[in-house]
Amino acid sequence: AAVEGTTMPVVRVQVLDSANAVQAGHANNCVISKASGSGTLSGTLTVAPSSGVCTWSTLSIDTDDNDYTLAVTSTDTTGATSGIFSILDAATPVVPETTLMRIMQ
Repeated sequence: AAVEGTTMPVVRVQVLDSANAVQAGHANNCVISKASGSGTLSGTLTVAPSSGVCTWSTLSIDTDDNDYTLAVTSTDTTGATSGIFSILDAATPVVPETTLMRIMQ
């Protein structure tokens, strides 16, 4: 969970091949978007991979809701969608966590 309008926990996405090995040489940018839920996703939405992993550390969503999912795309991959998560109001404490998704090359 995250607090509305504040920076979310870090989101990491691994680029994998069909054998589930991280593709360290993947050079295409990864783009993240809000797949479901209300509000607006802000922050740096396009990042370059490092050793086959794309990392977002500046994301925020401005509206509390219980049914958010994120989608990630990158050229020459199948893309990925996160599990459902919540954005809570500012009175609710946040436990930092890392969200890890995998996209297949």
